[in-house]
Amino acid sequence: LRARSWYLEMLLEHIADVVLSRLNLSRANLLYTGGGGMYLLLPNTAATQEVLAAIAGELRDWLLNRFATDLYCAHASVACSADDLSNSGVDKQRFGNLFRDLSRKMSEAKQSRYNWEILRRLNSSDGGNQALGRECTECHRSDLSINGAGKCVYCAAFGDISASLVKNDVFVILGPGQDDPVGKRTLELPFGCRLYACDAVEYLKDKPAARRVYTKNHRNPGIRHAMHLWMGDYTAGSDLASYAADSATLQPDKGLKRLGVLRADVDNLGAAFSGGIPAAKASISRTATLSGQLSYFFKYRINEILSAGPNGGYRAQIIYAGGDDMFIVGNWSDIIYAAKDIREALDEFTGNGALTISAGIGMFDAKYPISRMASETGELEDKAKLFVRRTGAGATKDAVALWMTENVFGWEEFIGNVLPKVREIEAMLTENEKGNSFIYRVLELLRSTDSASSIPRLAYALARSFEDNKTSGNQYARKLFTWAQDEHERRYLAMAIEIYVCTNRKGEGDSNGSRKSAYRTAIRGRLNHR
Repeated sequence: LRARSWYLEMLLEHIADVVLSRLNLSRANLLYTGGGGMYLLLPNTAATQEVLAAIAGELRDWLLNRFATDLYCAHASVACSADDLSNSGVDKQRFGNLFRDLSRKMSEAKQSRYNWEILRRLNSSDGGNQALGRECTECHRSDLSINGAGKCVYCAAFGDISASLVKNDVFVILGPGQDDPVGKRTLELPFGCRLYACDAVEYLKDKPAARRVYTKNHRNPGIRHAMHLWMGDYTAGSDLASYAADSATLQPDKGLKRLGVLRADVDNLGAAFSGGIPAAKASISRTATLSGQLSYFFKYRINEILSAGPNGGYRAQIIYAGGDDMFIVGNWSDIIYAAKDIREALDEFTGNGALTISAGIGMFDAKYPISRMASETGELEDKAKLFVRRTGAGATKDAVALWMTENVFGWEEFIGNVLPKVREIEAMLTENEKGNSFIYRVLELLRSTDSASSIPRLAYALARSFEDNKTSGNQYARKLFTWAQDEHERRYLAMAIEIYVCTNRKGEGDSNGSRKSAYRTAIRGRLNHR
């Protein structure tokens, strides 16, 4: 997945540079790339339209031949004047209207991807490719040759090159007729080009003939004419299973052995571009600056945030981060606190909530297929986007969903109420040495929909459990009961107890029948089922 994400990013950069090269323009005309899209400022001439049409045709055929309908590149354009770009004149919405018109045209282009000839080809018995054969174990395509490991040529190439993406910081584009370097795996790109990765020392030593060169996360003065890219590449190790086996953040040598997956993206980004900058100040330079700063945060600043985690950095790795979204895998506890740090850093970076993010955090067994992890966590992210928080400025999203679609909290609720309660519960139960049966019982009563009977039963359970501690037991019991009586505080408390349970569980070895049953009852079976 990491290799595929990286490849898509490089594919986008390559396409942008081919467009600019054929039009004899520089990257000053490239306003933004990221998140699978790009914005370019081009001359509005018949020659430009002809070049764009030719590139679109070449690219469409190349993608169809290699990836069938899995990848498609749509393009649209709108005419603009200098007054539009500078937002001059009586109409102060003319600059914002450019992006709205462009977005509408892009939607129309996506709805009519192929002409009738291509549709007929795609609907033939074999999709226009070779006869169907064995399925690839990774992408499940059956129209490509399969190697001994059960992978198609593309999945095998992505797997081979994945390990070199983190350690290498130079990406070389070879053009037609330029020889592949000895011992290097190359990936095919459109327009007759290939791509490979190496480090700066190796590149400066060999100085290969190349069409273009990109450097990652730093500018090397020794590599002339290289284009600089930000890229989220933080990793605490390549073995995902080791993240699940690591101890939890709050309690060393304890904790559920599970992976955590974070998927998140910026809320209402299109509205931020079209109307986020005041009309009187809207301009192409400010929009380009906003785009560049977003790329910097999600492609580079995120590396620093994860590196600043406890004990030398969070136990996680970035699968993808760029544009306006991210996909990170790691130890489940580290993922929770990394998500909190990212949310707080974005809040500070954009100026106290100017942009917000919605996120899903899933928890999975290390053997669970990562494609399913991505899909199910994406569902949590979608659920978080349905959350609406009312503020003085109107309604915003800005929420996180944890583990189940019922566990959705605004970020302010989660950071300001849920996580502090985890620490308080830790202190309470450590001082009073309460067993898991008590914790599961409290959580079951908090989750009950019959509050008329569950609240009195909870009061009784708390009074009995803390009666031995004459100094602070009564205080703890009252505090927990007070939280339980408030609808919002009860949800925060239940979520905090779930996190505490997963943090303090003594590994997988104590999952006997009764305890496992109680645990499933407490958190609805979701975690153990996975």
